[in-house]
Amino acid sequence: MAVIAAEHAHGEGAESYARDRASMARRDGDMPISEIWDQAANTLHSLHAINRDVALRHAHPAGNRHPE
Repeated sequence: MAVIAAEHAHGEGAESYARDRASMARRDGDMPISEIWDQAANTLHSLHAINRDVALRHAHPAGNRHPE
């Protein structure tokens, strides 16, 4: 749920938002919540990397990223 909420509210900034929330939870001594937000940030990082790779492949068919 944390991943969906962060992505919906913050888009590409969702990973940073999740890392900030994890830091705040650690500072407050709430380690279970910190772990949830850390996992959310890692998931968002992976999802954004996958999305970036897919977008590049669709923008440049057949891997031709440097048209001549």
